[in-house]
Amino acid sequence: MVFLHQQFGPMRRIPSPQSMLNGVHSLQPEHQDRVLEYLRIHRALVEAYPERLFLATYFFPHLSGVVLNVGVMEMNKDDHLLLKEPHLMRSLDTDASCAVWGSPFGHATCDFFDWCHESSLGGVALFGAIGDRNDRSPDAAHIGVEQADRVAQHSALLLEPGGQLLLGIELNHFSRRARYLNIRVWRRWLRRSRTLHDLFDGLQVFQGRNNIIVIADRSTAPTQVSAISDRGL
Repeated sequence: MVFLHQQFGPMRRIPSPQSMLNGVHSLQPEHQDRVLEYLRIHRALVEAYPERLFLATYFFPHLSGVVLNVGVMEMNKDDHLLLKEPHLMRSLDTDASCAVWGSPFGHATCDFFDWCHESSLGGVALFGAIGDRNDRSPDAAHIGVEQADRVAQHSALLLEPGGQLLLGIELNHFSRRARYLNIRVWRRWLRRSRTLHDLFDGLQVFQGRNNIIVIADRSTAPTQVSAISDRGL
């Protein structure tokens, strides 16, 4: 068990699939039906990638307000079904060809740092859009650790107080000799980032097979929130 900054507590393994599925039964009937339909449609995906099951049962269903999904692929085309109010899902990707998989209720082709269409969001999710596949040869399709503080800053500007940020940091495990090459880099950032610690509260950190999953609540403290504008954005 790896301990991070004192206010954030230990890194945990993601819950068991059965535990995550049990949580679906606490949802309102109509919402529960939509989530179960999503899980039926994407059964192969969530069985192969427990982190996607986590996103579908533990994160998206419990958000309120407008939610921004950053980075989309075919697997994201039904993510709006997971929200309490599907019409509040927004999405973006830098690749125009991915628009077909974006939210039917609002998609933009742009960089995350340029997105400013709405503020006071209830949630921002960067799942798979962050985390170099190889920290020695950064992947242009992913946001690397050198921009992680900027991600925290921009997310804090977009989120309402108490709104949640999810980072699904991709782990590099393409080489047996260098398995999880980038995990130490990201653990170091989670421990040492003053930006993250100042602007967010109640960090939860989960270790998955393919991702480190970070969930953080935007600070409600006026002194912390006002500090965002002083950090160069």
